[in-house]
Amino acid sequence: MTYAFNITFKVFGIGSEHETWESVLLESLLTIPLLFLLYGPLIIGGFYAVLIGLDVLCFTVTRLPLWRVLLLEWLLIVPIFIWWAFVYHYWLWLALALSFLLTQWMRIPKIARILQAKHHA
Repeated sequence: MTYAFNITFKVFGIGSEHETWESVLLESLLTIPLLFLLYGPLIIGGFYAVLIGLDVLCFTVTRLPLWRVLLLEWLLIVPIFIWWAFVYHYWLWLALALSFLLTQWMRIPKIARILQAKHHA
């Protein structure tokens, strides 16, 4: 996903004007795995911990409709991604925020089935 967005950003001229295609492709092949191994567990671990905590809290304490809970989770988590995008000039965080919205939407039928099975049991 990151590799695809790096190429897309290069196509639309987003990023440094001194980068060439070769440098973008070569750097991406080398840096993406390294960055994932260094920062991935911390960021992904924190992301999943917050998401699971919000799921447990919202689905046990509130009676909000499912889509509102998932939208609320998105609205609570995404501002940090947007802030990081502007602070670090790393626009891939905006793509991550958008992809998180898409995955929240994709979770609706799966969570609905789980909640329905829980209520019938």
